[in-house]
Amino acid sequence: MDWRLEVICVDCGLRNFVTREEFRTGYCTGCTTLLGSSSTEEDYVPNQVTLLDRAASLIGAVVLFGLSAYVIYVQHFQLAYGGRRGRRALVLEFSGAEITLPVLSLLLGAVSVISVFLDHYDKRQNEHIYRKIGRYSLGLGFCCYTLAIFFGHQVR
Repeated sequence: MDWRLEVICVDCGLRNFVTREEFRTGYCTGCTTLLGSSSTEEDYVPNQVTLLDRAASLIGAVVLFGLSAYVIYVQHFQLAYGGRRGRRALVLEFSGAEITLPVLSLLLGAVSVISVFLDHYDKRQNEHIYRKIGRYSLGLGFCCYTLAIFFGHQVR
């Protein structure tokens, strides 16, 4: 598959369509400036997360970490599944070793939420790593939450 990046030269503003390797080693076709020099650490501006988003993600992560620590300590947990528009929710009870998947889903959700908070304070050019961490941990958390259905005991 031949895909090309559209890179606009910082010096002359010309659009260059290059492969990834040409971006690292290639030159602009208009002014012969090195294309890779336009994305240096000096030109990089880190993303800004608002105070409200940082506070919400920090509070959410602390609540999820605290809830998972409490569940591990008590060794008992109840989760509700479904239950919309007048239908009763399926409530599942976990105790002992059965709490592993629900606790793992809570911890992965906390990791996903705290990645937003940590990304703001990390000024390096690696936002894509925090996005991947958040996306994958959230996906794995939902998978663990769904798989936990098979290990719980129905209460209602």
